[in-house]
Amino acid sequence: GEIVYRLRWLHTVNDSPYLYLVNYLRKDLAPDISAHISGISSLYPVLMKEYNLKFEHAKESVEPVIADFILGKLLEIPAGTPLIKLFRAAVFSKGPAECSESYIRSDLMEISFRIE
Repeated sequence: GEIVYRLRWLHTVNDSPYLYLVNYLRKDLAPDISAHISGISSLYPVLMKEYNLKFEHAKESVEPVIADFILGKLLEIPAGTPLIKLFRAAVFSKGPAECSESYIRSDLMEISFRIE
């Protein structure tokens, strides 16, 4: 029921897109976020520095998906190409603040986990 910003990012390596990321961010926690994100590649440092929000924890899930026409065009791959999708719901010091969906080309990026 909250009003949110939708921020979209396309990350590249050697001029090839490898990650399409969409963040949904509660507007009340980061008013006028657009004034602070020009030229950056990561949202969390801005939230901490500009809005004094402290990251507490997140829940993240990983699932295989297939690129549709739009994701294919954004990531410069054929529709039907396998991708890795990450979904994250993050809690900051003022409560649930952000969720994101990342679509990753597995031919250009690897995901690894450390379990302790």
